Amino acid sequence: MDKIKQVWQASDRLAIYLALGFGLVGTALAAKLLTAVPIALMGGYLVLVGIGLSIWLGRRLVNRRGWMLYWFPLAYLISAYEFLPRYDLVFFVIYLGVSYLTWALTRDA
Repeated sequence: MDKIKQVWQASDRLAIYLALGFGLVGTALAAKLLTAVPIALMGGYLVLVGIGLSIWLGRRLVNRRGWMLYWFPLAYLISAYEFLPRYDLVFFVIYLGVSYLTWALTRDA
């Protein structure tokens, strides 16, 4: 129990809350609200917001462990599997790749 408490205290709660909020709730809301305009869903939310959040998470978590980068892509994967067409699951790999590249390129060598 002490190990879990140490990990939680050392983690970035704002990044976790935003990642889970945008990944689970934001994706579900966008899928339900933007069904009439699929371009707004793809271009607006999945590309701009998702990749923007992935870049922000990669830069914010630069001094943290790499496993924290999985919060947003995994939350998106769960929500996309439930609410979006199956071809949108590829964004899981894109979000994970973008956040990892940002995290790796901004770290000190």
